[in-house]
Amino acid sequence: EFSSFVSKIRIHVQKLEFNQFDKDHDEYLTGYEFALYIIASHSSERFREQLLGRAEHLKTGSLNQISFEEFCEFGKFLQNIDVITGVIEERKDIPIPSNAFATITKSTANVQLSDTIVEVLFLLLDNQPQNIQLILESR
Repeated sequence: EFSSFVSKIRIHVQKLEFNQFDKDHDEYLTGYEFALYIIASHSSERFREQLLGRAEHLKTGSLNQISFEEFCEFGKFLQNIDVITGVIEERKDIPIPSNAFATITKSTANVQLSDTIVEVLFLLLDNQPQNIQLILESR
């Protein structure tokens, strides 16, 4: 019962966060809106200016939009960030392309990130997923 209660609260909070960044209220986030969410809600303050500069490239991008369900899956990613970064750290000397990153998140934490979310993350990380712990704060 308690875990169900916590799960309902988590979903409610995620919906509030999602709606805060869904500027046109179309029930989807653009890649740019999602990047702003990551920067505002989860990034280390010392990297924010740099990340905002990278996010500017998403303003005119043609990425697919992100649904609330995909947004919630990113929430699961954040809940498992320490496990995922541990696996990435083990491969720090090996380049990790976006498809391998998606496979790592799926096999390590049972998190299925959408292609659009992975693209936004890779843009913010400057194609260096090994830097994820520097940019995203653990929760």
